[in-house]
Amino acid sequence: MRMLHVPHGDNGEPVILTFAEGRVSGHAGCNRMMAAYELGPEAGKIGIKAPVTTRMACEEGRMRFEAAFTKAFGAATALRFEGPHMYLESPGVPPLKFHLRELQGG
Repeated sequence: MRMLHVPHGDNGEPVILTFAEGRVSGHAGCNRMMAAYELGPEAGKIGIKAPVTTRMACEEGRMRFEAAFTKAFGAATALRFEGPHMYLESPGVPPLKFHLRELQGG
């Protein structure tokens, strides 16, 4: 299981995702998010299947960030690792950069 987060820079909640057994879940900036994912068939390829979030309301800026993040996350077709970083790449948008995080209490 890998837990990853992306810095948020707006004093909101960071994006935190946990990948395990074909499912990804976590916090998308305002709401909880979950999706199924598949790796392959080629090395470095990923498919995220229809990410969904809960429907809590947050400040407008956080809601815009979450909408953009969820869209880019769901469009990811490639991933790569560099040291403690994972990059999810989507056509036409900058890659999402995540940082490996130590599991808390486990």
